[in-house]
Order: sequence, then C-alpha cells, then structure tokens
Amino acid sequence: MLALTACAARVPVTTSVPFSDTFERADLGPNWKFGGGEWNISAGALHSSGAENAPLWLQAALPRDVTIEFDAWSNSPAVDIKCELFGDGRNHQSGYIVILAGWNNSTSIIARLREHGSERTPEQTSRLIADVKADACALKKANKELQERISRRVHLQPASTTTF
Repeated sequence: MLALTACAARVPVTTSVPFSDTFERADLGPNWKFGGGEWNISAGALHSSGAENAPLWLQAALPRDVTIEFDAWSNSPAVDIKCELFGDGRNHQSGYIVILAGWNNSTSIIARLREHGSERTPEQTSRLIADVKADACALKKANKELQERISRRVHLQPASTTTF
C-alpha cells in the first residue's frame, strides 16, 4: 500500500509548492513527516510495505487549486495505492483519500474524511454505480450528504505503473 499525504498548514511547513522530489538520496529529509509505518527510499523510488494506513506527510501547504502528479505501482496482487490530500498533517482520514484498486484490487474511490464509511458495502457500491449510470444528476441531488464518489472498478497488474 502506498499512502502519500499532503497536509494543510496546521503543522510545520518545511517546503513550498510547486514541489518535486526525485528520491535520489538515502534519507527522506526534513520535507517529510513520518506518521508511522515502514517507509524507505531505494533506487530513486519511495517504498512502503506494511504501512497499515500510517501516512507519510509531505510538509507543504497546498493551495486551494492544486495539481498533483506522481507515478505509483504495487508489487502485490492486492494493489491498494492510496494518496491522502488536504489532511491535518497528523491523522489518517483527516482529508480527501484517493484510493486506486483498493480492497484487494476491486474498487477505486475518492472519499472525504472516511474511507471506510458505513455506505461502503458491496451492495451499496453496486447500487451507487447503477444509479450513477442511470441518472448521475438525480443521484447527486438525492445524496447531497454522501461524502464519497465511486469512480470505477479497476484491476491493475502487479508492478504496472500508474500516473496520478
């Protein structure tokens, strides 16, 4: 699982945007704050195995309108590539969570504040997808309080690179 996160300005900011990182060094350095988990740099890439939703926060204040690009891949058939944005710099699920091929390579979502909400059941996901296909505008009006959008079902092959 990859859980890169960028934080709001509630924690010390050590870098500014635009930001770029090639990971061509041994240590992460002062622009990254560990939230737990196992994170390391190898061969110009950031790696995590067993992070268990413990984020690695980029200590930058993001502007309201931002474009974020990065390449990510998983060497596991489960995939589960994750990026959290606009969080508080301390707590997982404090911002927007973008998940590509999560839940054992079955679902991709953008969630606001909670990736494991009560609405996340296979039945609810199937119903939401069908409702979006039928009439997305009506669904949006009927579910203003819904804090997530189901994007699409995806299946990725291990070690295939995906650009966000």
